[in-house]
Amino acid sequence: MKFTKSVCAIGLLSLFLACSNKDTASTPPDPEPTVLDTASGKIVYWLTTGDESVLLKRQPALAVSNEVNSDPTIILDTTQSFQSMTGFGYTLTSGSATLINGMSADAKSNLLNELFGDDNNSIHVSFLRISIGASDLSANVYTYNDLPAGQTDPNLSQFSLDPDKTDLIPLLKDIIAIDPDIRIIATPWTPPVWMKSNGNSVGGSLKPEYY
Repeated sequence: MKFTKSVCAIGLLSLFLACSNKDTASTPPDPEPTVLDTASGKIVYWLTTGDESVLLKRQPALAVSNEVNSDPTIILDTTQSFQSMTGFGYTLTSGSATLINGMSADAKSNLLNELFGDDNNSIHVSFLRISIGASDLSANVYTYNDLPAGQTDPNLSQFSLDPDKTDLIPLLKDIIAIDPDIRIIATPWTPPVWMKSNGNSVGGSLKPEYY
């Protein structure tokens, strides 16, 4: 099966869209957003509600006026800054790394440069989140210290990054070569099952002796 570049990009980014198959199948998409109608003093906006009863639907334009009303007032002060935006990014799973590494050299290079480059044709992703060990989107379950049933390794003498040396780590090196300043957040997913109360990667909790 031949995956297009856009499909692989979607696999890498792991985007979660707040929409349902039913709604997208039965409701035609809104037209492309138009330029704000500054001449009439009206604000054009789109709305998505928390209960998903409205999904990115264009609403009636709001007129801007000086009339006094009971609505909350939002004042924008462009002279003050508080928090700063460090960057934007996505999740890179081992499953996505496997797919990307399976692309041709040219296709892979083009994809990575479109995602992580800094030219006008790139979106310049500045953050990546990876899991420590397998995640829900990995081809199989693994940790960095898997042992046969009944064995333990409190000193972590069997600790190994080998499961991620095939795809994830080489791909991270390729990404860092494109953007050495990219920020990577490593997220714990599950400890080895011999550390778990239920002996399973799903559910359970960490045994107190391994705190």
